[in-house]
Amino acid sequence: MWTAYIFISVLTLTIAQDDPAELYATGVDRYNAGEYERAVELLARARALESNIPDYRYHLGLAYLKVGRNRDAARELESALGMMGMRRETRLKEPMVLIQAAIAYLEMGNFKAARQKVELALEREPSDPDAYYILGRAAREQGDEDVASKAFAAALEIDRDHPEANLALAEWLVARGETELARENLRHASHGTTENFEILMSLGALAFRLGDLDEAEESFIQALARRAADDDARFNLGTIQLAQHNYADAAETLRPLTLRAEPHDRASFNLALSLQQMEDYVAAREVLENLLERNRDYEGASFSLALVSEALSDTRAAESAYREAIRKRPQLVPAFLNLAALLEGLDRPDEARSTLEAALELPMDEEQERAIREAIQTLQ
Repeated sequence: MWTAYIFISVLTLTIAQDDPAELYATGVDRYNAGEYERAVELLARARALESNIPDYRYHLGLAYLKVGRNRDAARELESALGMMGMRRETRLKEPMVLIQAAIAYLEMGNFKAARQKVELALEREPSDPDAYYILGRAAREQGDEDVASKAFAAALEIDRDHPEANLALAEWLVARGETELARENLRHASHGTTENFEILMSLGALAFRLGDLDEAEESFIQALARRAADDDARFNLGTIQLAQHNYADAAETLRPLTLRAEPHDRASFNLALSLQQMEDYVAAREVLENLLERNRDYEGASFSLALVSEALSDTRAAESAYREAIRKRPQLVPAFLNLAALLEGLDRPDEARSTLEAALELPMDEEQERAIREAIQTLQ
């Protein structure tokens, strides 16, 4: 079988400058190790020395795909297809080359060419789930949702745990409001992947949309294990842990994003919320003050700072923060209510009453309005 995963023992660390076979073998080895830039360098040298070998072109095309050079990938894969001829051996290899060419065109935004390539691949090999998945993607990009959903379903008939097809179909089902069927596809997607970072991130995001926090957390844990420096994986995991009320875990996950030269604002806010729930009010206030120093209008930060300051019995800072929260969001009913309660506690009933009266001008439900009117009566 001619595949991307060819393991060849290299007996020396020195690659002969003029030996294309050795350059090719080492390039494939580097590709398998995930060193895609190095693989491109070695495979391009092999192809330059022996430009008429389809294997060299094919694997160089794969490496170009990995580094985002999609146009170069399409060129190499088209060249490989042109060299394959009519021999049975090469015809058996043709579908996977067509699929990779379709992926290159898909990434380039040439959906018509992508669809043509993958449809030809399915003519050659009608039982390849990856081909049906790529067909579904191309059709969806062209706005052909019916063909797309049928293609994803066809992929799953062949491989029920195909991660990409399950995710794609789950997203389509969510858009149609069929959440229970989407959950079933989500479960199968999680069975089929443990390695692909992008799939894990998509899986986590979809699980979160469906309210499956445990599945979302597991996906983001796995994603972060694969790319420890990825901000989105770390932020998403910390946010899920916060939603699960796992405040200590959330704080541990989010803190590194707040300690770098350019702190992550959303991570800082969620870290402050976690620290607040842990009753570490001093640390929470420090995080919020630093956030507001960087981004004075960060939504929710002034209100949270008011809550933390009040918990620390710093009434002056709390009053100032509540008023700032109201200035930023004049429709924020809880800020008015909390400020009024604070003013009443400071024996400033007239100011408390005027604050509640101002709150009555805001849109609210009948229960809130009744509670505010009763509070005003007690202050008269």
